[in-house]
Amino acid sequence: MFTIGPEGVTIDLKGSEELQRQLLRMKTDDLPRATATAIRYAASAAPAAVSKELKQRYQLPAARIRKDVKVPRVGPTAERAEVKLNRRPVTAMQFGARQIGERRPRRGLGRGKGWEGLKPSRRHGLAWKIMRGERRRFTPYGFIGKAPQGGLLPYIRRKDGTLKVVHGPSVHGMFTGGRHEAEAKQEVAKVLLDRLEVGMRRGIRQFGRER
Repeated sequence: MFTIGPEGVTIDLKGSEELQRQLLRMKTDDLPRATATAIRYAASAAPAAVSKELKQRYQLPAARIRKDVKVPRVGPTAERAEVKLNRRPVTAMQFGARQIGERRPRRGLGRGKGWEGLKPSRRHGLAWKIMRGERRRFTPYGFIGKAPQGGLLPYIRRKDGTLKVVHGPSVHGMFTGGRHEAEAKQEVAKVLLDRLEVGMRRGIRQFGRER
């Protein structure tokens, strides 16, 4: 058994009729190790398969998607593996957010008189895009500032003056509940099923002994 997330792709190890015949001829003690080899080989392809499908549809770098696809350690006799997709929302910076509009000091303020804030001289905020092919969305009064741990983050200021980071969907959300959910799952399942069968043949060659 091979799965991606609780609501993701589930693949049963069946394979072709010829593969089934080879499995039936194997000694029972060798089957778990051959199966674990197949699962391990398929699991290693999950990050690339998921990132390829999501990158075609979302404005998110493939490397950033792969970072949120966690492949488990597959033991020597494992019967299943579950690939975890990160549920933490991705910041708008990863979706190409950029700050637009100019800001100028409020009239009457200046050096030595204190700076109480900045006033937009025209439409000001963050422009960013989640889906490829869609128009850029606009977050009014959003801006890009320094992150506490270094680097940059997209912010919007709440009414109480605190800052809120602007986020898009998580990789888990894009794969299990996005607009192209069914199509993405189907394509990923094809890749993993092929890898599973190739991995099973490798396991048979490596551990297979006929009864």
